[in-house]
Amino acid sequence: MKRVIVFILVLLFVTLSACKQNENRTNSYDEEHEGIIARITESDADDEEFKYRILVISNVDINDVIGKTEDELIELAQENDGAHYDISDDMYDQDRIELNQGVKVNVYWGGDDEGESDPPVRRAEKISVIPK
Repeated sequence: MKRVIVFILVLLFVTLSACKQNENRTNSYDEEHEGIIARITESDADDEEFKYRILVISNVDINDVIGKTEDELIELAQENDGAHYDISDDMYDQDRIELNQGVKVNVYWGGDDEGESDPPVRRAEKISVIPK
């Protein structure tokens, strides 16, 4: 009888642990990219929801991006883990005051929607501004 009770308790514990892990997985994003916004433009994608595109570059500061041409920013992004992110109108409107060139951000994205260009084009799921 003791073995049955122990077996049921272990089974209950394992089941609850699996449910908790599954719950955590649905609230997280596959990938995260920290860097500064080098450029914000209107997206050339046909998707009406994702109207804006930001170029985020890691391991650089504001002085590295100010006054650079588009080609220079692309080259800098290729050298420093940069990526373009299509962001929704709602995301842009929500943080419009804070989403400017030189602002440090964390961009969260799905991980499997990366384009084949260099720097890649991804679809942002969430953006958070990192305070100075």
